[in-house]
Amino acid sequence: MIYTTIPLLIVIAYILAFHVDIPFYDQWDLINIYDKVMRGVLTVNDLLALNNEHRVVVQRIVAVPIIYLTRWNILAEIAVLVLSAIGALLVVARQLQRSLRHLDLPTRNWAVIVIAWIVFSLNQWENWLNGDQLVYGLHVLSVVTGLGLITRQLPSPRRVLVAALLGVIATYTIAAGIVYFAVGLVVLLLSPVRSWHWTMVAIWSVMAIATFSIYFYDFNPAQTPKLDEPVLHPIGYSLYVLAFIGAPMITYYIAPLFGAIGLALMASSVHILLWQRKLDVIVILPYVAMAAYSIGTGMLIAIGRLHFGWWQAISPRYIILSEWFWVGLVGLLYLVIKTRPVNPPVAEPAPWPMINRWLRRVAPLAVLGILLLSLVNSAGGFYLGLRLRSWPLTEARQQIVLGNHSDEVLRQVIHDPVLVRQHLKLMQQYRLSVYR
Repeated sequence: MIYTTIPLLIVIAYILAFHVDIPFYDQWDLINIYDKVMRGVLTVNDLLALNNEHRVVVQRIVAVPIIYLTRWNILAEIAVLVLSAIGALLVVARQLQRSLRHLDLPTRNWAVIVIAWIVFSLNQWENWLNGDQLVYGLHVLSVVTGLGLITRQLPSPRRVLVAALLGVIATYTIAAGIVYFAVGLVVLLLSPVRSWHWTMVAIWSVMAIATFSIYFYDFNPAQTPKLDEPVLHPIGYSLYVLAFIGAPMITYYIAPLFGAIGLALMASSVHILLWQRKLDVIVILPYVAMAAYSIGTGMLIAIGRLHFGWWQAISPRYIILSEWFWVGLVGLLYLVIKTRPVNPPVAEPAPWPMINRWLRRVAPLAVLGILLLSLVNSAGGFYLGLRLRSWPLTEARQQIVLGNHSDEVLRQVIHDPVLVRQHLKLMQQYRLSVYR
């Protein structure tokens, strides 16, 4: 539908108009990988080398051919992110069609339009303007596709194996692959499909153990995550997770409030669909799994980032990970709107009858509110992307092209001016980016 493509076209126009063709922060590390490839000395250890607590193997494998073919045009890397987002949206749209067909409802639906505005919102301007963020795009595409495979009405060992292989890709983009495997295991255990059940669980478990055995071998990040953060700082930890969830709706300090509201809507929707509407678990499982992935990812990131303050959770680059909570919630709310209570009504203990009646009336308004908040937050992201990224990088790039390599200029593109001067020499040698 044309309304679904509007947010995509806006994002593409924004990228074309305001992206800056120069590496930014961690992206500069790719020049060392490229140099080793060109000299024929790249090793497996180079690919597995830690970036903070992540092993960004997939990013390095994908980025090197892009650098070679385009002489490091950042736009090509951003294109991978956009294509990944399109792929993830198509997977969700297909999933909605399957759910509606299972319920004998019309497969054409307006929920996809709302989801498109969430996925292609400019509130995640940091992703749309940074080439290295393709790592998030590849991760999310793997996660959404994999969850779609194992939540099918008829999962099979072959689909589970493919989903587990996508989990390997997800894990070797960012560490949140841990959450994907955990959510996937719960999904398979809860699946009402009993044929090949334990075979599928075994396949998933073996693949997860093998993946993380390699991942955590010689795992010595520069800053070790504090696993006891939830116990030592329960309030700050809770605020971080709630802010992480709420950020796609409002990237500001009241994000935890919206995270709490979203969780309440999620719990109420699941209760209504299972107990009031008597839907099969398999129908709502895809949307609950997406939401659970985002919640779990927020919980994992909070362990390693809470020392920066809970407000760090509203960082625009994380929205590509947290937005899937709201995608799942929109899917559930749409089912609440389109389905009807069983007859006779199911007797429930208080206060659920009151909550159910309230949500049935509020569900359409909740979806409309999600759409409006996405639009407002997107407008704010439009300006912030210019002010905090596009304009400073444009000035820095111009100065670097003119030969001004002062610390003040170089700190606009990386925190370590000494390091970036070394990278600039390699870029000049290979005629990449600003030197091509």
